[in-house]
Parts: sequence; structure tokens; C-alpha cells
Amino acid sequence: MRIAAIALFLFFVGAGCGGPVGTAAQCLTNTDCGSGQVCDYATSRCVVSTPKDASALVCSQDTWTNYASQAMSTNCGGCHGWAGSRTSIAQDAVRIRANIATDSMPPNVGLPQTDRYRLLNWIDCGMPQ
Repeated sequence: MRIAAIALFLFFVGAGCGGPVGTAAQCLTNTDCGSGQVCDYATSRCVVSTPKDASALVCSQDTWTNYASQAMSTNCGGCHGWAGSRTSIAQDAVRIRANIATDSMPPNVGLPQTDRYRLLNWIDCGMPQ
């Protein structure tokens, strides 16, 4: 009986894994994940990484041309004229990334979750053209 209660407790509370046993923790960036894990931006879940690439990103196919230009223009261009320029974004990438990660921009509404994850991934992966 006592073992069953412990097993049930671990199932509902999790064993320090960010949720029920067998589920991955949610993430916005790799720093949200535990040691040996990276953030899979497609699913917003921490995944186990092989030891040789524990700090590697799981980069998507998003580029400035096929995604980020439109996402930045749509979500940021109304107030920030620089949003249409990859060069301007690159010059201030640290601050822009922080605002996206903390969901402080756009003010009062934030970014749609999918755009937030995709833009963070695009920045973390070197803002491919």
C-alpha cells in the first residue's frame, strides 16, 4: 500500500522533471532546461541531448526571408520602424531577445506563443538570412 502511494505521488507530482513522470519540462530557451537537455522549440519541451551536443540548439528551418521578417514586421513594426531590418535587429539582438523571452513586447498583449518560440529560436540559431 505504501509503495503504491509513493508511486502515485511520483506520477502526479513528478520526480523533479518539471511535471508528471514521462513528461518534459516546458521551455522558452535552453537555459530553462536541465543539464544535458536542450529546448525543442517546435514542441516547447526540454529534450535529452547527447553528451557531445548538450549545449547545441535544435534549430528550425526559419530564416529572415521565410518567417522572421514577416513576424517582426507584424508584431513589432507598428511601433518600431527598425523591425523591418534584419541588420537593425542584429545590432540590438540581446535586448530584443530579452523582451521576447519575457513576453514584455508588444506591451499589454505580448507575442502569440508560437511566434515567441519561433523568434527566440531564430535569434538563438544566429538569425539565418
